[in-house]
Amino acid sequence: SCSASSKLSGCSFDSDSCDFVDVPFDDDHDFVLKSSGGQDGNGYMSSSGRGNADLIVPLELLVPHNGDLGNMCMEFYYRIRGGSLNVYQVTNAKGYRKESKLRLSDSQGSWKKARMTFRASQKYHLLLRATPSSGSVDIDNVRFCDTCN
Repeated sequence: SCSASSKLSGCSFDSDSCDFVDVPFDDDHDFVLKSSGGQDGNGYMSSSGRGNADLIVPLELLVPHNGDLGNMCMEFYYRIRGGSLNVYQVTNAKGYRKESKLRLSDSQGSWKKARMTFRASQKYHLLLRATPSSGSVDIDNVRFCDTCN
């Protein structure tokens, strides 16, 4: 199981979107904070437009100054009603090289848990790209653990 790490703060989306950033440009629609109906009954992030909605986990804000915490695990819940969710690790440098880390598809309207290993360094950010096709792509209860086992 994933026991939450003290090194990086996750986000429950119950009252706000923490330091996670909805990309205001370069995508087609937005992630919106919903106040109830999430994986635990409370708040969650939802995207339901056409095309892509991008949500950034800004490791440069979450990781201590000039830090590199090595490999860590991100665990979160997702609900996809028609569409897909791709997670990338992106280099914070010219060219923004993207490495695909996780690809999730329809979860038949139920909340499911996903985990992925990533490099917890200020040199990167994580990009969650939702592409709803008919319904919505929802994300809830992101947390970070030392390992993914």
